[in-house]
Amino acid sequence: MGFEAKKAAGAGPNRRIGVLCFKWGTAYKSEYVNLLFRAVTDCLSYEHEFVCVTDDSAGLDAGISCAPLKIENLPEDMRRKGMWQKLYMYNPDISGKFDIVLYLDLDVVITGKLDKLVDILEEKDGFYMVPRGIPFGWRLLPEFLRPRRTGNSSVLVFRPADQKHIYEEFHPSHKSKLLYNDERYASIKSRGYCTFPRKWTPIFKQVGVYPWPWSLAIKSYRKKSKDALVFVFNGTPNPTDVIDPDVGWWGTKRRWGYGPVDWVQEYWEKYSDTSKDNSNP
Repeated sequence: MGFEAKKAAGAGPNRRIGVLCFKWGTAYKSEYVNLLFRAVTDCLSYEHEFVCVTDDSAGLDAGISCAPLKIENLPEDMRRKGMWQKLYMYNPDISGKFDIVLYLDLDVVITGKLDKLVDILEEKDGFYMVPRGIPFGWRLLPEFLRPRRTGNSSVLVFRPADQKHIYEEFHPSHKSKLLYNDERYASIKSRGYCTFPRKWTPIFKQVGVYPWPWSLAIKSYRKKSKDALVFVFNGTPNPTDVIDPDVGWWGTKRRWGYGPVDWVQEYWEKYSDTSKDNSNP
């Protein structure tokens, strides 16, 4: 099916939209899933189904659908650090009933309306990921000499019918120096690889936290960008690292900040308490 035909079939209110997240092990409690569910409900105006792929559904809000995470099918060395579990979102048994899937990591912070992330497929079809920063050395090279870029999978948008081969063609032998996790594997294996506009899905520690010693004076993380839809908190810090009123230094060895971040605090408080009036951000 060509893009125009798919666009017509998947346009308007009849689109079957799935919002997926993953929870396994003990790193993230049900609180994270519930918070994300409430934020998505508030910030995505289209009718959708929220699905958590998990090995433990205890404590999840009633409106959340659950799908089993069959991580036992992965070799032990591939599931030990959680670097291949998200491969299962491309399984037709999980995502095949949807026309469009919006995937979100549990540690993102939603700061805008999510409709744009879904509608981008009608502007240009493809497999959308969060763009990574380009290392300075690579910027000096012509585009055709740069290594192929791969995206960040904290936020994804794709048509499951076009990407099911990512799951179906996977074999444990694909783990190698070049394909060392599901994120890189999906980047390279996907059909129509694209990235979101950089301002829509900023990576917090890249755009808000400057390397030392500039971080002593420049504290842009105190203010969220008006164009951002979803802030990505991959690695360190986690959103919960910057919401404690008594927090001191946080971050990594080269990128760190100090004290709580008000707009992250407000997001966490707003969607952690179901008794509040969750108006749009």
